Amino acid sequence: MKILVVEDDKELSSELREHLGFKKHFVEVASTLREASELLDKSSFNLMLLDYKLGLEDELKILNKLKCYTQTPVVVLMTSFATKEVAIRALNYGVFKFLEKPFLPQSIDDILDEMEVDRSSSKINLAPHGHVAIEDGKEVELTELEYKILSFLLENQNQLVTKSELHRYVYSSEIKARNALNTHLSNLKNKLSDDFTRQLKTIRSKGYIFETDT
Repeated sequence: MKILVVEDDKELSSELREHLGFKKHFVEVASTLREASELLDKSSFNLMLLDYKLGLEDELKILNKLKCYTQTPVVVLMTSFATKEVAIRALNYGVFKFLEKPFLPQSIDDILDEMEVDRSSSKINLAPHGHVAIEDGKEVELTELEYKILSFLLENQNQLVTKSELHRYVYSSEIKARNALNTHLSNLKNKLSDDFTRQLKTIRSKGYIFETDT
């Protein structure tokens, strides 16, 4: 899942990045609303963890901007100021949940469980063990990198995945040429059915969208 953390507390944002990264989520961190807006302009996210009372800025204004995007993230407000007035304003903007500080990482995990992507519209699933995809009931052996590519695409289905995000997820901190990723993606297409190739849309100069909406 792609998650944007908007938090000016460096210690908390670092803890969230580490915890969510350990859970195999793709995490971007912004310490200001301007940074958050720039990231939202470049890519789409499944979830945004937004700090309320971020310096002197009005965090709720960014929620209004989300309406301009085709793909909008679910918003969770992190706050030490959970007043009734704040709650009403936030709900009017479509906030999904409140997290009152301080909170345990398990609170984030519970929210993510609620948001678990419904993959029923996709014919492809991942086996719990080994690098195996299951397509229409048939097992398809994948390499480790092909498995990671497919996993990220399924986790973010119907969302724009930039080439940079996919590259970072697959190779972590390793420096690899972008054409190496293209090779593994091409091999993945050859192993899976034509339906997968049709569903995987290449967005020129941006990245990919694995479409499963009907």
